[in-house]
Amino acid sequence: MEALYNAGLQPYALDFRGFGGTPPDEHNWVEPNRCVKDAQSVLSWIAARHGLRHHVEDEEDGQGRSYHEMPALLGWSQGGLVAQLLAQKSPHLISSLTLYGSIYDPQTRYPRPPLYGSSSALSSFSKADKTVVVNDYDSAVEDFTIEGSIPPEPAHEFAEAALKSDPVKVKWVSLHQFNNIDPARVEVPTLV
Repeated sequence: MEALYNAGLQPYALDFRGFGGTPPDEHNWVEPNRCVKDAQSVLSWIAARHGLRHHVEDEEDGQGRSYHEMPALLGWSQGGLVAQLLAQKSPHLISSLTLYGSIYDPQTRYPRPPLYGSSSALSSFSKADKTVVVNDYDSAVEDFTIEGSIPPEPAHEFAEAALKSDPVKVKWVSLHQFNNIDPARVEVPTLV
């Protein structure tokens, strides 16, 4: 982030609920669609703070109006999945998308819990495991499960930083929401 700032850019870092210095919500778990909504709110706030507006076309003459670009979005690891979902749902909030160390695999399908019964998605939220799991090095680098998706040195640096900022492992639920990722639905310039 310092390098981006030194290059004249204004970087912002978003911790999802329960990560880094951001406290968890009352449920104490992380859900992909909630992360997307939180990121949408942050991007809207950044745009308002800096007077940024999405490029729009004049209906009369079809000419584009020149506005400042919306923020570029960088997603790292599982945050890349969240960023990709956001790009699909709200392309007007970003000017471009960068996916670094993305764990997206088109062959991976996350199971969805049944909608009804004792093991249903609704009852699993109310009975979610609230056991606190201490983060360790292996857990911190487990996001990088696709071989070659990130060089070893940045993965190691990430793990070391994660251990300092996230001493407790966050519990993800409703991973089936990631099944909605479809690269063909991303309409902003994207670097993977």
